[in-house]
Amino acid sequence: QAHATEPGEDWRRLVDAVPPHWLGVVGPIAEHIGSQWCQLAERLKARQELCRNPSPSGP
Repeated sequence: QAHATEPGEDWRRLVDAVPPHWLGVVGPIAEHIGSQWCQLAERLKARQELCRNPSPSGP
């Protein structure tokens, strides 16, 4: 699976499949998307913490 957490053979094949003239385009796009996934993960963790420790409501 190409979405595995550690680079493996699938990742190598995917990287090798990108034509050299596209590397400068695909690389930054992958970085941007990776950054977006990291932001999503951080927000999910924050929400999980809120769900575990809800603030007391009411007086």
